[in-house]
Amino acid sequence: MEAASLDVNQFRSLVDRARQVHAEEQAVALWEAALGLWRGEAFTGADTPWFNAQRDLLDAERLAAQSDMADIRLSLGQHRRVVSELTALTEAHPLDERLAGQLVLALYRSGRPADALDLYHRTRQRLAEELGMDPGAALQQLHQDILTADARLTLARPAERRAPQPGITAYRVERPQSLVGRVEEVSILRAVLDDQSTQAPRVVEIVGEPGMGKTRLLAEFGELAAHSGAVVLVGRGAEISQIPYGLFIDALDGALPAVDPDYPRLHGADGRESQGSLYALMADHHGTEPSLPAERFRRHRAVQELLEEVHPGFRLVLILDDVHWADESSIELIEYLMRRPPRRAVTLALGYRPRQAPPRLASALVKADAVGHLTRVELGPLSAPAAAELCGSKVSRLRCRQLYEATAGNPFYLQALLHRTGDEELTDDQLPLSARAALLDELEDLSAGARIVARAAAVLDDPFDAEMTAVVAQVDESDMFAALDELTRRDLIRPASAIRQFEFRHPLVRKAVYEGMGAGWRLGAHARAAAGLERRGASPVVQAPHVVRSARAGDERAVALLTQAADDLMSSAPAISAHWTRETVPPLVAWSP
Repeated sequence: MEAASLDVNQFRSLVDRARQVHAEEQAVALWEAALGLWRGEAFTGADTPWFNAQRDLLDAERLAAQSDMADIRLSLGQHRRVVSELTALTEAHPLDERLAGQLVLALYRSGRPADALDLYHRTRQRLAEELGMDPGAALQQLHQDILTADARLTLARPAERRAPQPGITAYRVERPQSLVGRVEEVSILRAVLDDQSTQAPRVVEIVGEPGMGKTRLLAEFGELAAHSGAVVLVGRGAEISQIPYGLFIDALDGALPAVDPDYPRLHGADGRESQGSLYALMADHHGTEPSLPAERFRRHRAVQELLEEVHPGFRLVLILDDVHWADESSIELIEYLMRRPPRRAVTLALGYRPRQAPPRLASALVKADAVGHLTRVELGPLSAPAAAELCGSKVSRLRCRQLYEATAGNPFYLQALLHRTGDEELTDDQLPLSARAALLDELEDLSAGARIVARAAAVLDDPFDAEMTAVVAQVDESDMFAALDELTRRDLIRPASAIRQFEFRHPLVRKAVYEGMGAGWRLGAHARAAAGLERRGASPVVQAPHVVRSARAGDERAVALLTQAADDLMSSAPAISAHWTRETVPPLVAWSP
């Protein structure tokens, strides 16, 4: 039998042709023809090592073909058609990030952003539980783009479509969308790149609270550096997978092929040569931090030499984002490179949250500043005019002002509220789903105890005191203090001006936590808050917000308390007083068994 008559060879031939043609519709037809040759599992019933290996190989080829065809169909706007197919594939291959990303995008383009975000979080949780790692950069970026309704997710017009591109390399910078309200900051970064007066290493730190745009400004800096002819390497700290040197592995792993082939081979921890993988060079076989000083120094020198050999003759810009989540070995290596930089023109750009910065990083930056090698860019809230520019001409001035006041000029929160989906409206009662998901994302990896205390604090509103939080959360004092420490380290809450009181970092964070908890837990929490405040002898006005959210019909004490609270507020807050008197008290009086 001729080889071409065999299904496997026909399949491979059609796959090769599909990957070579430029017409997308023709490529889909070839993919369908190739996949149509499959009739169940290969070598069904055969169970020998050789057959099993061949079966696994063919299954991998089939899955790659299905993924490639899904890319083409997504580019053709067939997102609704591929949802069911991709759903089945992701259920069969739950750890495949490419499939997960394709389904997330298909769901989003099908008008199902909530399902898209839910799938991302389930994938992230499964990767953490089974592999101990975060999603890759591409899937994380897709998640961020959905949260901000990034225009890049919108399907291009037919004339603008291109064939699927390979994955982002470690040193390719994607061109970002326009940057708003950061003219002064960009001019500072331009000055760093334009300064040719010295070959001394430069360190740029971009700091700010969550959502202020550190990642976006670092992308702008990378874009400017790339256009100036520099080699740009980009790495990002991972919140879950604390792999030793993980920040540098993310940035440099793809750069090894760019090293001069005549350069001596780098050697891994076991003395063997590392061929093309920084992970092989840096990773400890037991998955722990390297303990011996000599071993750590050897690895630091290896990275220093690698940075000297990546595209020599060009300026090097090493961008490290989310450094507050970096592992201890990466922080130590950053400190080493500040003291002993590569022998070439190099700029190290760091983005991090200052309240969560490791003390060792802060100490190293102080030393760099002392010798004049440090440029600090601190991002604050957007100005009102910049927020208006971000809102655009289609948003009324009244709504833009409301958004600006609600977010206090935080650009990430502003975009999350601005780009709501479907019929969601910005009201005092409920956050848009996309905004809530963006804010709740920070709570994903908290301990169970910290999440409960955060919910209790959200029920109490800002500012909240430690003892009442323990009452509402139903935890003892030691567990409560441990949870408050964790929430403070994550910069979700901060000490308030009064002793033993705290407040959420931003009102929208509290609102998202409040709306994200279960309705039953919230009801019980308000009841515990009301009872605790009553035991304290709090005034009716202080008790009322919790009573009104937890009282049973026919509760005479609740009716009396709310009536008294309404009377007390008559002069200072007549709207609230009227609301309690006209809308809240009557249903409680109208008791029914």
